Amino acid sequence: MQMQETEDGQKSLIVWIELEEKDFLEGGLNVLFRSPRIQFMSFISIVLLLSPFYLSEVNPAAMFFPLFVFVILPLITIVSTKLDYKNKRELSEPKRVTFSSTEIKIQISSALDRYTWNNIRQVVETKNLILLYIADSYAVLISKRCLTEDELNEIRSLQQKYGPKKRIRLPVIPVALLIVLITILFKFI
Repeated sequence: MQMQETEDGQKSLIVWIELEEKDFLEGGLNVLFRSPRIQFMSFISIVLLLSPFYLSEVNPAAMFFPLFVFVILPLITIVSTKLDYKNKRELSEPKRVTFSSTEIKIQISSALDRYTWNNIRQVVETKNLILLYIADSYAVLISKRCLTEDELNEIRSLQQKYGPKKRIRLPVIPVALLIVLITILFKFI
């Protein structure tokens, strides 16, 4: 674990991250389905998919929307992510990421990005990645594969201390199913 002292005397953690195509694919799909707009579209899609159970007539064209949300959008995300990874050399370059109590710095050969912990809206940890959400549809990806257990624990500690507090978000799909079930029950009562 590489620690460095900053100008103000605080310690910072420095890690080197090299993202692979599979990291970008997982990150891209995670960002897609965590977007509030896509979650709302998923809700509408589930209601449309279940509509034959509670409506007497269903327009077959209404089934295109769920197809778009659950098949076409993920395919577009996968194809565009693969193309971006192949065409943008800087995506596969090693990045120096510095975590401190005040900010996160990401440096590649041609650029330096800085984000204060206040800029981080949400931190999501998956099996393979840590996603630092800067916006609903943009996240900085940190591959756990590049981290030691001590580095991972230090990042978690910094995030808990300085990062965003966990937001309570209702899962869209169970809520959608509940609404549809209630609607079906009221139809038969």
